[in-house]
Amino acid sequence: VRKSYLENSWVSFLKACTASLGARQGSKGAVALALLVNGMPFCFISCHLPAKSLEQRKQAFEALTEMIGREMTDKGSFVSFDLKAHFHQIIWMGDLNYRVGNITMDETLKYLRNDDVKTLFTKHDELLKDKKKDVFYGFEEPRMVPTFYPTYKKLETRDPPKMGHKGW
Repeated sequence: VRKSYLENSWVSFLKACTASLGARQGSKGAVALALLVNGMPFCFISCHLPAKSLEQRKQAFEALTEMIGREMTDKGSFVSFDLKAHFHQIIWMGDLNYRVGNITMDETLKYLRNDDVKTLFTKHDELLKDKKKDVFYGFEEPRMVPTFYPTYKKLETRDPPKMGHKGW
């Protein structure tokens, strides 16, 4: 936040908290920051969700929403704290671990070779399926840049992929 914004009271700090999904989930969890921006409450949440399944991501989202809500409310209160009811904007970011799914590797490569990333995200993004349910319901993503490719880490010295392996 620019120092001048703080000095002019356009932005003021409300609260910050962390939420861990526990030792069994490793490094999964979130950090949340609540700010008052020009009189409107904003909540920024940076998180790392599990990669194994959509169900695990849903459970993690629900747990983090509850834990952050509890931390953001008055400690003496037993009232449920609904994040969406108390913040003008909630910005989720981080490693959400959503994938391009229900598509073969060859189909994916065909879209990428044809610079058709839009189809990958509009028809095969797992997040779209979850947004129709309870996870991130009502949230909107910014428009994707046409050259935003799905990320994939590969060392040049790594052995060729074993596409027949069930983990591929």
